Amino acid sequence: MIFKPECIDDFYNNLYRIRAELISIQIGEENWITSKLSISDCDKNIRSLVEFQSSLTDDSEHWEDYDSLCNQIESLISDFYTLKEDIYIEALKDNNAWFGIISIDEITPRILGNIPTNFIENNCDRFTPGITVDSLIEKIVENIYVDDVLALYYFAREGSNVALDYLNSVLQFDVDVP
Repeated sequence: MIFKPECIDDFYNNLYRIRAELISIQIGEENWITSKLSISDCDKNIRSLVEFQSSLTDDSEHWEDYDSLCNQIESLISDFYTLKEDIYIEALKDNNAWFGIISIDEITPRILGNIPTNFIENNCDRFTPGITVDSLIEKIVENIYVDDVLALYYFAREGSNVALDYLNSVLQFDVDVP
C-alpha cells in the first residue's frame, strides 16, 4: 500500500513553522532566548523523512504516486538541510546565540562564506586575545573543534595562505576564499 500524500503534510508544516521562527528572529520580533528555534528540529525531521521514505514500497500499481512522493521527500530533506544552514548562519551573526555546529561534517561552503568579519573579536570567550593561525593549528592537532575550523577559515579569508593550505591539505576541505 502506498502512503497517502497527506502523510507528508506534517513535514511541510514543520518546515514552515521552523522557517517562520527563524524569520521572526531575523526581523527582530523574537530573540534566541525566547524562540523555540532548534537545529535538532531540522535533524529530527530529516531522520523521520529518511525513515518514511525507506518504509515506502515500490508498488508498481501506483508507480507515479510513488515516484512523486519520493521526489517530494527528497526535496523536503534538501529544504530542511538548507533551513539548518540558515539557522547556523543567523546564529553566527549573533554572538549571544552561537550554539555551535556539532560536527565538522556539517560545515558547508555556504556557512564558511557567511562567517562574520568580526568573528574572532565577537568570540573572545572562545579565542584568546591575539590568537594566531599557528596556535589554532596546534589546538587542532590535539583536538579538532568546529569553532577552530571556522576561525581558520576566517584567517584564510583575511589572507593567510597557511590557514588556507591547512584547511585544504590537512583537513581536506576544498575551499576557496573570496
